[in-house]
Amino acid sequence: MVNPLSPPSKTPSPLASPIKKHNSLGALGLSSLTLASPSATTSPLLSPAPLQPPPPKSPSVQPASLAPPSNEDPKWKTGDFVIVSSDNIKFRIQSFHLFSASGVFRASSEIATVDEDGVPVPRQIHFTDEDIESALVIRAFLRVITTGQVATTPDGTGTPSVSALRRLILFLRKYECPVALNLVLFKVKELLNQGISVPMYTFILGATADDVDTCALALKFMNQSWNGPSGYTDVRNEGTPGASTIDPNNLPFALWQWIPSEYMWALSRAWGRNVKDGTRLPDEFKRVIAIVKGADQKNSSPL
Repeated sequence: MVNPLSPPSKTPSPLASPIKKHNSLGALGLSSLTLASPSATTSPLLSPAPLQPPPPKSPSVQPASLAPPSNEDPKWKTGDFVIVSSDNIKFRIQSFHLFSASGVFRASSEIATVDEDGVPVPRQIHFTDEDIESALVIRAFLRVITTGQVATTPDGTGTPSVSALRRLILFLRKYECPVALNLVLFKVKELLNQGISVPMYTFILGATADDVDTCALALKFMNQSWNGPSGYTDVRNEGTPGASTIDPNNLPFALWQWIPSEYMWALSRAWGRNVKDGTRLPDEFKRVIAIVKGADQKNSSPL
């Protein structure tokens, strides 16, 4: 069975750079969800999960005394701040990188730097969220705040992964890293303009970041359709063959569940008004999402 979570085929669009036709990534839709090229090999990904609730204002941490032994990351070995991922990998980094990147980490500057005997010790935080605080996400986070480079895959190599980028975006939002988040969104839009990313994947990442402009840009590249034979489809993991990847009525559930409700509603509403072209659809989407978010004060709720 063809897996439409691989990038689908397309119909040429005057607004998009040419996008190559991509092959299927295999039958396991969620674990194979990558923005792949024909020669791509799939990197192992963490199991996807629904979007997280509104982020807390402090790290989700575990007391060091309760944490299991951790292994040192082979690259991140120097620094006065220790981060232990949810899968118990220890990263050392200079604290000024964290404090300059994150409002939440700046609040952690009050963590003691000496033990009860007055012996200097590094600050340490142990993360617990298995979905967005794993070693794969921490590596991507440290890379972007120290070098400005965005790792688009779980291991930093190979073809871009929407799953890896989505988790990184969720982490950056949770820990209030606006500069790093803007760098990631710039990379996401660059991948779209280069014809590497699929428009719906870009829309999902923009919605995850709560960035309306990124979502609207994705809607300009709407003339792509799902691959696959006509007839029955696996609705959990496959879009409707021949339908636009942007069409909210033909998304696979695996992608649909990643889109925040207000963004999905605004897309469905704009699509339902029959403005299905790359010029009018983005404008209609932005108009509707503004109403949903309360930005248009002239439109009040009838309830």
